Amino acid sequence: MMPSTVRRAGPVVLRDLFKIAQARGARRFEAANLVQEELIARLSERVEHLSSLPHGLSDTSSIDSLRKRYADWARSLENQRPVGSASDDRHFSSALRSMLGDNPVGRSRGEATASNSFMLAAVQQRALEKDGCPLFTLQANELLDEFFTSRLGMRLLMTQYLEGEKGARKSSSAIRSNFDGVKVARQSADTVRSICSRLHGAAPRIEVSGSVRDFTYVPAHVDYVLTEVLKNSARATVENAPKNCRLPEIKVNVVQSGSECRIIVTDSAGGIPAEDMGRIFSYFTSTAATRARFGENGEAQMHEQSLALAGFGIGLPLSRLYCRYFGGDLTVETMPGQGSVTTMRLQHLTPSDVPLPVASLLPRDASGIATFSNFFSPAPQAQFQRHGCEA
Repeated sequence: MMPSTVRRAGPVVLRDLFKIAQARGARRFEAANLVQEELIARLSERVEHLSSLPHGLSDTSSIDSLRKRYADWARSLENQRPVGSASDDRHFSSALRSMLGDNPVGRSRGEATASNSFMLAAVQQRALEKDGCPLFTLQANELLDEFFTSRLGMRLLMTQYLEGEKGARKSSSAIRSNFDGVKVARQSADTVRSICSRLHGAAPRIEVSGSVRDFTYVPAHVDYVLTEVLKNSARATVENAPKNCRLPEIKVNVVQSGSECRIIVTDSAGGIPAEDMGRIFSYFTSTAATRARFGENGEAQMHEQSLALAGFGIGLPLSRLYCRYFGGDLTVETMPGQGSVTTMRLQHLTPSDVPLPVASLLPRDASGIATFSNFFSPAPQAQFQRHGCEA
């Protein structure tokens, strides 16, 4: 059973994310209660959405497990008393860390863990049963975009709140005003080269150059995307290189122009066949010869090589979603037989009133929805502005 009366999820603007992390004293307690209410609303909407998926997906054991997990989280948050003291704050923060720990953004395992794999297990298994049905593929890609966007929004709320916790270790998952794109790129390159060397006995050199200054972004997002892109390039470079020849290097160039940062990855790994270019951003396309398989319980079943360098078929579409969440993009240009150029376009984040995606497929109440817009006003009590909103 879900919480009885919850409001619909409301849009959050960038300014809110900044202020949630900066809130102190009584303001932090108000921010906690707002984040709690918003998370309950979003988790409840996800449960409702997961109960009415097309093509019989809601009846699968994987989706049932995911639905129960989200419902448990929503109930757990609803049962917590309002935050009004340092002790309450610590208890609420502990609950958020527990939720975040269920789905860590890790460089080696990426997003294909825990609740992600429940969703992927059901959708990819049904895709096999549908045998490439174009309508199902279209709807399933939209469904997965919706699911991952919703999940990303909830994680940002949690990481930004934990960022303001007294004495907390600063997280790369939170927004950072001193974002160093070159440093992140080198970390991603080191990770990929280590994996590639271990699995293939060799790894291409990855040269990182450029600079970025006075730029605000989320390092963990860039690390995830770059690692996915470099994994594809490194694996293809090793697999397509002639034997006993020196591996061509991969180049990563970080450039900044005003409020935009571009991270450009160039390889000489043979490129992508023209007939495959239209499918590279589909969750059902993998650049690896061996795709990941999921058990009925949602756990990934694959060889270590598939897990480390490829196999799920979600790397590029999920990477593009990460970039687009904050108004950027991810594009791929290729010359078959030569190589590819992948460009991450990132927008400098400022405390603006730009709304972030909610990813709700549910109809809005005629009376409107609650938003964050009045929460950080000078008023002593948190207040929600209600207004009409189209679905």
